[in-house]
Amino acid sequence: MRLVRILLGAVAVAALATPTLGADLPTRKGPPEPYVPPPVVFSWTGPYLGAFAGGNWASITPNGGEPSFNSNGLTAGGLAGYNWGFNGFVIGAEFEGGYDHKRASVDYLGGLRTATMSGSAEFRERGRLGWGWNSVLFFVAGGFTQMDLKLTNTNNFTGDSAEIGRWRTGFNLGGGVDWAFNDHWVIRGEYIYDGFQSRGYDFATRFPVAAARAGFVDTSVGFRESTARAALIYKF
Repeated sequence: MRLVRILLGAVAVAALATPTLGADLPTRKGPPEPYVPPPVVFSWTGPYLGAFAGGNWASITPNGGEPSFNSNGLTAGGLAGYNWGFNGFVIGAEFEGGYDHKRASVDYLGGLRTATMSGSAEFRERGRLGWGWNSVLFFVAGGFTQMDLKLTNTNNFTGDSAEIGRWRTGFNLGGGVDWAFNDHWVIRGEYIYDGFQSRGYDFATRFPVAAARAGFVDTSVGFRESTARAALIYKF
C-alpha cells in the first residue's frame, strides 16, 4: 500500500508541474503584424489666400466705323476664397482683383484716324464646382467680371484726340486644376474666358466741338478676353 501511495503522489506532482513546463516551451506563432495606419485623405474644406500671374489676349469690336483689332498683355493679382468638400465634391466661392494690362491700336480711313483701346484693372467674383481626387482638384468656375476699358479716338490730320473710360461688367467662365503639394500649399493652373456686351462711347455727345472738327461719332464696343494663368495658394 505504501508503494501505491508513493506512485499516486508522484503522478499528482507530475500533473501539477506539466502546465508550468508547457508554458515555458517555445511556440510556433510568428511576430505580431505591424500596425498600418489608414491613409490620410486630403480635405479641401476651408478658407484660402493666393496670388496669380499669367497672360491675356483680347478681341475688341467697335461698331462706329472702326475696324476690329486685338490685344495681348500680362495679368497679376490676388485672390481669396472658401471651399466646402463633401463626398468627393467641392463647391466654393472666390473673389479676386488685380492688374490686367491691355492696350492695342488700329489705324483706319487710310491712316487718317487711330482707335486705341486700353485697360489696367480687373475684378472677378466666381463660384466653383469641382471633384477632389485626394490632393488633386479638377474644377469649373463662373461668375461676374468688372474691368476698366478706355477708348481713344485720334484724328491724325487735325490732331484732335478724345478719350472715354468705362467700367464694364460682364461674365466669366473657366476651369482648371488645383494640386496640393502639402497640407497648406496649393499650385493652380487655369483658363478664364470673359465676355462683355457692346457698350456705348458717346464721343459726338461729350465732345461736340472736336467731333465736328475731327469727325468723331458715337460708337459702341464689344470686348472678349481669354486668360491663361498660374496661382500659388495658401490653404488655412
